[in-house]
Amino acid sequence: MNNHFYRWAIGLFLFVATASSSFANTNLITQNSNTSSTPSVKDTQMAINDLMQMSTAIRTSNYSLYFNVYNDTGLDEYKFTNYYVDNKRYATLTNLEGKPYSVYLKNGLVGNSKYALKGDTFEILPNIFNANFSELSQNYIIQKSGTSRVANRQARVYDITNKFANLYSYQVAVDNATNLPLKVVLVQRDLVNNSYTILSSFTVVYLETGIYRNILETIKDANINTGVVYDSKVDKNISKQFEKIVRLNFLPAGFKLVANNQLNMYGDSLISNNTGSPGQAKPMLAQTYSDGLFSFTIYVSKNPVTTEDHYYWVRGDTTMYAEDYAGHKLIIVGQLPLSLAKGIINSLGIFDANGVLSNKQHPNGYGQQLNTN
Repeated sequence: MNNHFYRWAIGLFLFVATASSSFANTNLITQNSNTSSTPSVKDTQMAINDLMQMSTAIRTSNYSLYFNVYNDTGLDEYKFTNYYVDNKRYATLTNLEGKPYSVYLKNGLVGNSKYALKGDTFEILPNIFNANFSELSQNYIIQKSGTSRVANRQARVYDITNKFANLYSYQVAVDNATNLPLKVVLVQRDLVNNSYTILSSFTVVYLETGIYRNILETIKDANINTGVVYDSKVDKNISKQFEKIVRLNFLPAGFKLVANNQLNMYGDSLISNNTGSPGQAKPMLAQTYSDGLFSFTIYVSKNPVTTEDHYYWVRGDTTMYAEDYAGHKLIIVGQLPLSLAKGIINSLGIFDANGVLSNKQHPNGYGQQLNTN
């Protein structure tokens, strides 16, 4: 959860390319299903404990995962290596096709010669790699749904679904022998048609255990640029500025503020051809919220605007919805369905210069659909 803010705030338009295809009435991973519509308390706790053991294995086991991520640009292949030596974690993520590119984890930083992020989050890996399942169980239904076979290994399959909001769901296959994740599928449920849309998939094709000393030394010797370190934190001064403009009346259960920042927008409209100049920079306040599995960032213009923007785009698991309301530009970007993104923005109240809430109505519909290609 440490780097949720920078996932959205470093670039306002973060295009996450993920696959989209529908499967009606399908258990996406499970080959042998034993899902109960109402799992018992005992079964639920066992499933939570199993995924907590998976989290421990991810952090403290010595292994390499050769895996692919399927998205609408094709198949991308990677290798993730994790070593736990002398109570210290070392890891590296490397692409296996095209120009070689590696990111390293050591000394509590993830990065390479160009940058560093505080924490242990690798962007390519699914969110469940860093999830706290004990906390998530307060707001998610976690249950074992059956068994499967992935990478020629026997696995247990678990479903992770939010109890209260129409958020995305995960299905995870966990290796019986090592407790490591072998397949992770992120889906959007269609409750009306009882179908799923696959948003992204992570699939291990080969799992290797043990330590290779030369790889460990490569990680230890890797250059991580500590001169450019990004950190997720909450600045109380920015929060006060945000709250002076905005009243947030609705958050999905479990979401809380994890980071904030101030950044600049150039030009009068994010969809106009006029990109403006540095002298025309318009400050935006950004606050990022997370429940430990998903996250989103709300942007609000610090000063009044005169435009009438109203638009959205959806790409894989990433949604952006924007509207100009009561003299301010409001934007939400994150891992959530469009309907929920609009619902959160529509819950915002805007204060005028005298501290009075606007009684204007938010615009109807989603506005103009932007091209995400």
